[in-house]
Amino acid sequence: MKFISFVSICIAAAAAQSVFADDAHHKETQAIVVAQAASMTQGEVRKIDKAAKKITLKHGPIVNLDMPAMTMVFQVADAAMLDQFKAGDKVKFSADKVGGAFSVTKMEPAVAGESSRTNPPVLVVAEAAAMTEGEVRKVDKPAKKITLKHGPILNLDMPAMTMVYQVADPAMLEQVKAGDKVRFSADKAGSGYAVTKIEQEK
Repeated sequence: MKFISFVSICIAAAAAQSVFADDAHHKETQAIVVAQAASMTQGEVRKIDKAAKKITLKHGPIVNLDMPAMTMVFQVADAAMLDQFKAGDKVKFSADKVGGAFSVTKMEPAVAGESSRTNPPVLVVAEAAAMTEGEVRKVDKPAKKITLKHGPILNLDMPAMTMVYQVADPAMLEQVKAGDKVRFSADKAGSGYAVTKIEQEK
């Protein structure tokens, strides 16, 4: 009888271990699914170039690439992705660096209403992340220009340097002077570059 009881206990223990293992595997699978969903970035398709196998996306911050919100051209891991979308579509996507270039590895339509719930905080963070730190070296009010020594400007793919910029609004030049530490946003304007927003560093 003791031997039978011992066997019964072993069988019960093995069954319990199997249940716990299955449960652990299920939880692990759920965690992977949640992680994959969290790693996807909200965006909007601006342009599709099937011939070049590229897509232009206006998107929020891409955490795994340490990339702030911007509008950027990406390659696609699978050219068939481009047949599923058109300019103006709201999407969720994953991207990675492949062969020295940024490539979209997965993309799907955004769930209706999802972007409206997430965009407000994303836009606030994105705007702050997109600004570059710098120092005012010279202000030229008559020419409506400002010279800035600054760090890398990601949306322009520009390294750290000292450079002369036009300003989108001459009133900006009334707010700063040489020596001021600032944060600013810049974009391409005509054949040059223009500061679109500038504020003193707090």
